[in-house]
Amino acid sequence: MPSSLVKSKVITVHSGKPVSVKCRAEGRPIPTISWILANKTYVSESFPGSKQASVQPDGTLIIKEVTVYDRGLYTCMASNPAGADTLTVKLQVIVAPPVILEEKRQHIAGIMGESLKLPCTAKGNPHPSVHWVLFDGTVVKPLHFVNAKLFLFSNGTLYIRNIAPSDSGNYECIATSSTGSERRVVNLTVEQRDTIPRILIILEVGQKPTILTRSRGPIKSISGESLSLHCLADGSPKPNIIWTISGKYILLENGTLVIREATIHDRGNYLCKAQNNAGESSITVPVMTVAYPPRITNRPPQSVRTMAGAAVQLNCMALGIPKPEITWELPDHSVLSPASKGRPSGSELLHPQGTLIIQNPKSSDSGMYKCTAKNQFGSDFTITYIQVV
Repeated sequence: MPSSLVKSKVITVHSGKPVSVKCRAEGRPIPTISWILANKTYVSESFPGSKQASVQPDGTLIIKEVTVYDRGLYTCMASNPAGADTLTVKLQVIVAPPVILEEKRQHIAGIMGESLKLPCTAKGNPHPSVHWVLFDGTVVKPLHFVNAKLFLFSNGTLYIRNIAPSDSGNYECIATSSTGSERRVVNLTVEQRDTIPRILIILEVGQKPTILTRSRGPIKSISGESLSLHCLADGSPKPNIIWTISGKYILLENGTLVIREATIHDRGNYLCKAQNNAGESSITVPVMTVAYPPRITNRPPQSVRTMAGAAVQLNCMALGIPKPEITWELPDHSVLSPASKGRPSGSELLHPQGTLIIQNPKSSDSGMYKCTAKNQFGSDFTITYIQVV
């Protein structure tokens, strides 16, 4: 039977750093090492199960970049046909609140009629979310327009178009995460200065439109959900927004195209043009609408023969969009789902990826085990027969 030197220990690590947790066991035959993570995910050398965590050949658990969500209890299991032994490790994560790189308080004097960009670059682990609060209490969230005048880029920069004296006031950027928050306040003053009257002959030179929002690649949409394609443009005179599209749509005042209940038929290239008397500018936004029924890609064997007390692992991983739900039907016709994870009175444990663990099988656990992957577009299943001797 496998044996380990200690039964529990505590490890403290800083957020953002890697960590390695050793788990060495002795036994004959040589025991197999596997881990159950704090989020109940099962991982081993032969079954990764997680991009963030992996198990080395000697049983050491490696977590590439620790976040506050990784804290909790980790269980190392050493097992062979003769039995099993466990080690519990408590992982404590030291975290720091978000940091804003720009000045915490800044005063800007603006010129009436110009457009401004107020940056707010936030760093931290986990990555913080950024929003702005205006002097009148209005909240601006990422990729949101306000009154066709303000727009918040995903990097935290607030864009204000055609500023006027009425835009004067405090603009507060707030970066938040589960570890805390950080604030930056920009005081904007826009003055309309009095000048000596002069008779002028004014020749208005138009400014060709510039499209401010451009996607870095194809936009993916989920079948049945609404999709917004942004097309924010600036120019003088104010440009008109024209979309070349196919399918059902709503065109908002700020140039955003909304496709209601997108389907696979709405995929393709969407052309946005910004036009005024000085010229035009355009962007093409490729859209991929993805949805397909589940397909099980990692199936357990058709039959398994095992000894009583020797843990059994049945892998059942599936692809599909929307992400399919994995359920297992047991020999007694009861069903395990991700919501239930396991049965208080039984030895079965279901992990979110679809792996079923029978921790301490008995002869009464023999029978048919059916894994089903299902989403709104269809289902797939596989069956394994287990004999416990």
